[in-house]
Amino acid sequence: MNFVSKNLTIFLTIFQENSEKEKAKEASLADLKSSYYCDLCEKQYLKHSEYDNHVNSYDHAHKQVSNHSLILLPSRAMPLNAKPPSR
Repeated sequence: MNFVSKNLTIFLTIFQENSEKEKAKEASLADLKSSYYCDLCEKQYLKHSEYDNHVNSYDHAHKQVSNHSLILLPSRAMPLNAKPPSR
């Protein structure tokens, strides 16, 4: 094995190890971020206290109510501003 191929092998080994470490860090960060994510509001929080404040906020509660009312409306429901059909 000559000098260049030996150094190339060492470089590739170090590069591969660093790449694996970087992937592990990214996976760990993704796990951390997903633990404080509100699916309903599509908001990300880094701290538990921030997430907790959001879940107890007016905006979050309002979205929950709006989301439930959309789910509970029958499929033939009229929009609120529509006029009823004449008989």
